[in-house]
Amino acid sequence: MSLLHFRVLLPGGADADHDSSRATTDVPQNDMPPPPPPPPPPPAPPPRTLEPTRSGRARKFPQKYKDFRPTEFVASIIPDSVELPDIPEVVLPETAVDQTTTEPEVLSRDVENAPTPLPGTLPPELAKHLDNDGFLNYPEDAFGTWRSYPGIPTYIPPAESEAADLCDGPGFKKPHPSEAAGLGAPSDTARAESSIKITNITPFDNITVFRLMSWWYGSKGNLSLKLLNDLVHDVMLQPDFDPAHLEGFSAEKEMKRMDAHRRLTGAKDGWRNGTVKLSLPCEKAKHDAEANAPVLEINTVRYRPLIEVIRTAFEQPGAKFMHLFPYRLFHRPRPDADPSPIIEEIYNTPAVLEEHQAVQSIPFEAGTPPEHLAVESIILPICPYSDATSLAQFGNTSLWPIYIWFGNVSNSFSAMHVAYMPTLPDDLQDEYAKHFGKNASPATMTFLKRELFQGVWELLIDDDFVHAYKHGIILKCIDGIYRRIFPRFFSYSADYPEKVLLSSIKSQAQCPCPRCTTPKEKFREMGTQADMDRRETLARVDSSDRQDVIEMVRGGIFENGVGVNSKAVEDVLGATSETPVRNAFSWRLRDLGLNFYQLFVVDLLHEFELGVWKAIFIHLLRILQARGQAVVHELNRRYRAVPAFGRDTIRRVHKNVSELKQLAARDYEDYLQCAIPCFDSLLPEPFNSYILTLLFTLATWHALAKLRQHTASSLSDLRDETTTLGSDVRNFETHVCKSFTTKELPRETAARSRRALAAAKKSKGKRKAKEGDDVNISSCGKSFNMNTYKYHALGDYAASIAQFGTTDNTSTQMGESEHRRVKRFAPRTGKKDYATGISKHVDRERLVHDINEKNAPLLATKRDPKHSFDESESLPPTSPKDDYNIAESQRDFDNIYKWMRDNKDDPAAKDFGTRLKDHLLRRRGYTPASDTDEFSTLEHAKLHIQNDRVYWHQSMRINYTTYNMRRAQDVINPDFRSDIFVYATDDDAHPFWYARVIGILHVNVYDPVRRTSERMEVLWARWYAFDSDNSSGWKAKRLHRVGFVPGNGEDAFGFIDPQDVVRASHLIPSFADGCTSALLDKSELARRKEEENLDYHRYYVNMFADRDMFMRYRGGGVGHKHPSSQVFLDDRIDPAVPAADSDIADPETSITDDSPVVQLQDTPQLVLQDGDVMGKVIDDLDVEFDDEFWESEDEWPDPGEILAERATDPAIEQDLDVESGYNVL
Repeated sequence: MSLLHFRVLLPGGADADHDSSRATTDVPQNDMPPPPPPPPPPPAPPPRTLEPTRSGRARKFPQKYKDFRPTEFVASIIPDSVELPDIPEVVLPETAVDQTTTEPEVLSRDVENAPTPLPGTLPPELAKHLDNDGFLNYPEDAFGTWRSYPGIPTYIPPAESEAADLCDGPGFKKPHPSEAAGLGAPSDTARAESSIKITNITPFDNITVFRLMSWWYGSKGNLSLKLLNDLVHDVMLQPDFDPAHLEGFSAEKEMKRMDAHRRLTGAKDGWRNGTVKLSLPCEKAKHDAEANAPVLEINTVRYRPLIEVIRTAFEQPGAKFMHLFPYRLFHRPRPDADPSPIIEEIYNTPAVLEEHQAVQSIPFEAGTPPEHLAVESIILPICPYSDATSLAQFGNTSLWPIYIWFGNVSNSFSAMHVAYMPTLPDDLQDEYAKHFGKNASPATMTFLKRELFQGVWELLIDDDFVHAYKHGIILKCIDGIYRRIFPRFFSYSADYPEKVLLSSIKSQAQCPCPRCTTPKEKFREMGTQADMDRRETLARVDSSDRQDVIEMVRGGIFENGVGVNSKAVEDVLGATSETPVRNAFSWRLRDLGLNFYQLFVVDLLHEFELGVWKAIFIHLLRILQARGQAVVHELNRRYRAVPAFGRDTIRRVHKNVSELKQLAARDYEDYLQCAIPCFDSLLPEPFNSYILTLLFTLATWHALAKLRQHTASSLSDLRDETTTLGSDVRNFETHVCKSFTTKELPRETAARSRRALAAAKKSKGKRKAKEGDDVNISSCGKSFNMNTYKYHALGDYAASIAQFGTTDNTSTQMGESEHRRVKRFAPRTGKKDYATGISKHVDRERLVHDINEKNAPLLATKRDPKHSFDESESLPPTSPKDDYNIAESQRDFDNIYKWMRDNKDDPAAKDFGTRLKDHLLRRRGYTPASDTDEFSTLEHAKLHIQNDRVYWHQSMRINYTTYNMRRAQDVINPDFRSDIFVYATDDDAHPFWYARVIGILHVNVYDPVRRTSERMEVLWARWYAFDSDNSSGWKAKRLHRVGFVPGNGEDAFGFIDPQDVVRASHLIPSFADGCTSALLDKSELARRKEEENLDYHRYYVNMFADRDMFMRYRGGGVGHKHPSSQVFLDDRIDPAVPAADSDIADPETSITDDSPVVQLQDTPQLVLQDGDVMGKVIDDLDVEFDDEFWESEDEWPDPGEILAERATDPAIEQDLDVESGYNVL
């Protein structure tokens, strides 16, 4: 076993290119001598020994750590100005002009100020970067990455040159908007005069009113103390604030003024009321043609024309962030390695690049002005999202919005609202009865709802949009150059019920996948080669033949009176599970090359986090329930004991996980990332091993699928892991699930009881339930179901990412977040017409936003740089160039000798002063004169701690470079979130050493020999030892483990240079191994109060805490340049050996409720008895909502979402989570 026994750190100064955050005095530092090499490693001690270092043993020290910082975007290799040759008169070849005639109005738009065409001969400084294929290749950066543009990009977003745009974290220093604009930091005088320069605030009368309205629209939800502070600082204390401006102020008047401004300026992208006409079918009712059937008009459709939304988007200030020219991104991990493509944003995906190349050959339409026949052609990827959402915590008020994003900007930008879907009118049945003498059947109602959904999209995909889709639209871009824009539908993000509506298929039929016609009974084969082959051979393809079939069926419905769900219709469409609905995307854009089935991309949030993983987690709860209620309680206790990590990365669990109360996707994600320590040893072998292996595979697959930057290697890993996941899930079903008799959870039974009671109240006759009646339902058996769409969808992720970009671009999480915006507007809107009121607020907010963007350098608020926090230890914003940040305060200090006397009985304080001086001397480049590692008393005299004071700090920020070349932060606090890791020396098999920070301090030291003075910051830590006897890693499919070094040795505690810290570490107790007090005597300094002088024997290293953590242990991250990654890259299963389903025979005996409960190890809190049974079902279950229906990202259940989904399909009404395997809770 390789032990980590430390005392001090490797000597040596800071890296030459390191921007140190340490403050120095006025005495300059001398150059330090180069550090000596580390001593040779000692022989490994016997296994499982955690003894301290014997006297005289040579100690090991961690590597000095140099983190690579993200390269600010390489200065453009395109010169600011190029002397162009004379441009000859444009002569049009006959093939260059499309002879199709178009509307004169469309042709006359935006025809002046044509750009200068690109020269035919490039200057040498550009030509040398072009390859043989015509791609412009940028030089490699420090990470070995570069861009490759298909030609010469004439516009690159300016934001990419700012380091702040590469930083993720609230603690990073952000530049003032005026600095970002190149104007320099404004002086107070300049700010006082800024109101004179700000003139473009129309329609507001003055700057004070504008600031007030801008503050109001910037508020999130109800007013809070933070918003009150914002009102004071951002409005009232601004130099241009004038109370006289508010005389006669009326909020209602300002709202009307904003609305009138859009009308007066002729904004064409404003909201309109549209009408959808639905032909009414009826069984046995015949008409000469569908056009002669009765029509239902719905004139409450609130929408915005897509082409006008696009036109406005290019005029807004935010257009400067658009990537008008897609590019390929490459990475070369080593100088001798082949380039590997990188997939990140939509605008560097193969799909966008292919379409960009394709539109270059589309001829200009007839009638195009000659000055526009040389403009560049670019594409605008459009990514819609739609889903219903509730507008109130209680009640059934809902809204069904359609949002769009543009794929050539980052998905972090706000969505554009383009339509609010209406519902069928309440008097529909009355109108239907007038025409046919009877009410519409449920099947007919479902048909009309589907027709209404497609009718709204037909309004959006109007003739102008189709014309632009075919010929492009010439618009003036943010840089003043005209370009031909081709809008292209790229992807459609939606949950499964929405995909069913969009793809015009049935949800519970033979082929429920919107992308292929794989039979449902084959879904369990996900991950096999046969399954992959079926996805290609049975892929859905739109065609004219398919359209003809739909038209034929519709003819039978309207002309022959055939029922919409009759056997005649099913015989024609049932083989592919289609419905007799005209699809708007097919009807309008198929002839232009769109296969609308390809739009329906994967959705990690609903398909995995709220789908497959949720189903597996719930079935694990059923299995534990079958073992006894005490095991369930133990699982609850373990999850509650899992420490939090990061800034809301992994949150502390305060509720019992088994009760599944009000859980969002992020909660299930946290449960998965922390599942292995919590489920470990709750079941006997071999079930425990099967479950731990499955949990490891699920966490690995989820982490790979959720990466925001993929390389060819990581995509290959995802494909292999998909195969492994399919195998492990089938093993789980065969060898675990079938060995237990599982029943519903109490919450599932209670939810089913409520549904039965609601159904009884709707029934007629004797079965009708009366007020106060109750339905007594006992729990029924529940088996694990793999034949679900969500499980089947996992096989599409690798191919989807390779073609359309990472899953954060396509996940419905963006749309769920945008729902919060409409919910914020709902209380400010009249209750009679939410859609109209919310659409007005959306327009007003956009107007305020545009004014802020146009005047950003002058309107930006400025506050006192002194932070008004309650605690004096507040950390100011830090530069992303710093490695770490510790407060400058010297308020909290101790005399080091008095402090040592006061804590002489605490083992953590043993030899504190001596060890601290040893550490500081090594940091300053000294080495012991003797052969030992210890400095003598005489050598200690080389360094004086000024005033014998040690200054304590509450927290420290660690800045690090992520796998995708961004800067992020961890916060270390000795009271919580205090575990860290550093790089080990090269002789260790595991590349990291782990420690718990028990103190953050600094001392002011003076070197009388070198006559230098310096503030030196130090971390005081308790060391962990790596458990090498535990089989762990990617081949073993187990987490690494560590344990505290026993406290009676010299190396249990030590000091660390903050610069050597790689990141915070998320260590989860190994609950199955229990606790002990033998590792350390009573210590108030080394333990937290809640630990009650106990340590866990072992801790799991959570490799799945976040994306960056996963890639540090997985290896291959582009932003991780340390050679330790190779250790993890070598720890892989040979991909040449396909993962196969286990051939272990099924256990002969089935485990039931009466089987003995497995005895947990070292868990005195848990007392289990044979035959433990479920307790009484709790009586305080929430009867208002079922968690089964809740899949939003909000803080409370969203019943309106499901009400809208329920209204689309009777099959969905029967099973609201669409698949029978997930109708839980």
